[in-house]
Amino acid sequence: MAALTLGGHLAILVGSLLICCAETTLFLKNDLEALARSTRSPAVVFGRQRLAAGIGAFLSGTAGGGGYEMAERSGHTRLFWAAVALQRVALPPLLIATLRRTRSAHRARAARHPAATATTGRTGGNNSADTGV
Repeated sequence: MAALTLGGHLAILVGSLLICCAETTLFLKNDLEALARSTRSPAVVFGRQRLAAGIGAFLSGTAGGGGYEMAERSGHTRLFWAAVALQRVALPPLLIATLRRTRSAHRARAARHPAATATTGRTGGNNSADTGV
C-alpha cells in the first residue's frame, strides 16, 4: 500500500504486483485449509472457495472503484490509498477478535446443551456430511 500511496506508474506497478503475489498466496492457503477441514469432495470445496473469492472481488471492486473515483475527482488519491492501508492494518485484528468471541459463544452454548452437538460434532449450523448432501 505504501508503494501505491507514493504514486507514479512504477510505484503503482510494483504495489499491484506485491498485492497480487500476497493474494495468490492467501488464496492457496485458504483453499488448502478448506480442503483439509471439509468432508466434501475437492471439487465442491474449490468451487465454494472460487465463489467466495469472486463475490469478494466483485464487492471490493465495486466499493473500491467508487471510492477511488471520488478520491480522484477530488484530487486526494493519496488519502484513498492511506485509507486502504489503514483498513488492511485494522481489519485483521477486528475480525480475529470477532471470531474468537463467536467461537467462545458457540463453546458456551455447546457446554450448556451437549445433546445438540453430540450427533454432528459441531456447535452450530448444518453438517452436510450427516444429510448426505
